[in-house]
Amino acid sequence: LLPQDNPNFVNGYSRGYELWLVEQPSDYYRRHLMLHEGTHAFMQTQLGGCGPPWYMEGVAELLGTHAWRDGRLRMGVFPGSRDDFPMWGRIKLVRDAVARGEAWSIDRVLAVDNSRELSTESYAWTWALAAMLHHNPKSSEKFRNVSKEIRRQSDITGLVKRGANWESLYGQWQAFVSELDYGGYDFARMEIVNADESPIVIDADRGWQSTDQWLAKGHTYRITASGRYEIASGGEKWPCEPGGITIEYHNGKPLGMLLAAAAQRDINELGSLAQPTAIGLESTITPDRDGLLLLRVNEAPMGLADNRGELTVRVEEVDRK
Repeated sequence: LLPQDNPNFVNGYSRGYELWLVEQPSDYYRRHLMLHEGTHAFMQTQLGGCGPPWYMEGVAELLGTHAWRDGRLRMGVFPGSRDDFPMWGRIKLVRDAVARGEAWSIDRVLAVDNSRELSTESYAWTWALAAMLHHNPKSSEKFRNVSKEIRRQSDITGLVKRGANWESLYGQWQAFVSELDYGGYDFARMEIVNADESPIVIDADRGWQSTDQWLAKGHTYRITASGRYEIASGGEKWPCEPGGITIEYHNGKPLGMLLAAAAQRDINELGSLAQPTAIGLESTITPDRDGLLLLRVNEAPMGLADNRGELTVRVEEVDRK
């Protein structure tokens, strides 16, 4: 049943109105492959093309990630429980790369070449970029409308960049891949915003918040925090201070603890967002590179909405001996 000139594909392949799949032991992943290749077929036959490789594969992965409940199909869902997406593994690949310090930059994702068989990592990272653009409130509408430009053979990458406030999305990308996990991601609350200054005020119900404090490489700074706010977990509402709640942990640190990171000038540099520094009530830090100070409380992206309150932070440079 394969065409005479069939390519050496690993899992799936589409051409025109036909597609082929390698049988899978997982019902979910079989459906995922069908939807992925079906998306390619739909775009080729109905839209006149699939756009650049990163877009072609990212959208196919985005729409292939689905939920099937009571005979109803939902496509483009953000993965919840790991058990509901057996053999998919895209989030694990991204998390493992971040842990190794090998996270892909946006520019690397944009450079994906699918003229030959792609690695599973390529599918993971193109999905991550498409998922962020699809779900982020500032880019979602324009990203969804890009498909209308394929028939005109428009510059899809250029359209996405111009329509999504691309420079700001580099920071969102860093925050997104650093915290990516099953269970969802609150894109609105995880958007990097500017904190109030003099003194610095950090909201407990938001992700990274940017200060106007520039940290110089090799200089030492004392960061102190105060305040009482509310962290919710598992239906419980916990009064919390910057030291966090030591009976609950997230990413190896007490839930609600004040964290710090230094955002780099290089928009492709993940920097310390992937490995933030625990501040708590007070800490002294000496950054190993220049960076803009970002602060947040330690909480999963989907756990921010029911937090309440704020804390006050002061930063002072310590005299170097």
